[in-house]
Amino acid sequence: MVIHLDNDLKRRILREPYDHWVAGHPRRDETTRRIQCNYFWPLGRAWIAQCIKGCATCQQNKNLTHVTKTPLYKITVLENAPQFTQIVIDLITGLPKSQGYALI
Repeated sequence: MVIHLDNDLKRRILREPYDHWVAGHPRRDETTRRIQCNYFWPLGRAWIAQCIKGCATCQQNKNLTHVTKTPLYKITVLENAPQFTQIVIDLITGLPKSQGYALI
């Protein structure tokens, strides 16, 4: 069935194979395959991918497969500066108190 450019109708079509409680939010390719068996609209694959990418339920339950690292802070030093004219201190805060202290 060919679908006209009606976003409400497309969302209702997407709900059955993707957002229905029995469907269980399958991935992009599986959802696209299920929808395109019965329906077609121009740029349908891209529209489905965009909807799945913005799904709040999937974002909340997504497994992180890579560890994000905090970028290192680059210490700026003047050219030809004499040694030991700049001092940098790293503080570790938010620790549980031990003997009255909560930071390093």
